[in-house]
Amino acid sequence: MAAGSANTAKFYWGATINAGALVGDLVGINDFTIDATQIDVSTIGANAYREFVGGKYQATFTVEVFWNQSAHGSLMSDLLARTSRNFELDFQNGQVTGAAIPTSAAITATQDDAVRATLSFQVTGALTIAATSSGP
Repeated sequence: MAAGSANTAKFYWGATINAGALVGDLVGINDFTIDATQIDVSTIGANAYREFVGGKYQATFTVEVFWNQSAHGSLMSDLLARTSRNFELDFQNGQVTGAAIPTSAAITATQDDAVRATLSFQVTGALTIAATSSGP
């Protein structure tokens, strides 16, 4: 990140996209991954090479926040209840929206440092991926 530039990543979690609550104290979006499965459709004995077709997609993402129980407690409740909610990830040059289920939370507390939580999510259903302008 260039000197003087601000972290523009944002994470919203809520009932409806664009109306979800901004998850404050975001340290960063650690990763956002989309994988596509491949289905083996090789004919046995036809030749020595395998053939594949594209299968279904799955996506996961992980965010890190400075943990605040009063601000982030609903995320923990959703994890324990296995509740799917809509989300929005805003990056400097793009945006991803969809629905996800929280899959894990790792809270780290060390002496003389802020309490942090790493929260992981499994996307369920289709995603919308859009480019946004980076501004002036």
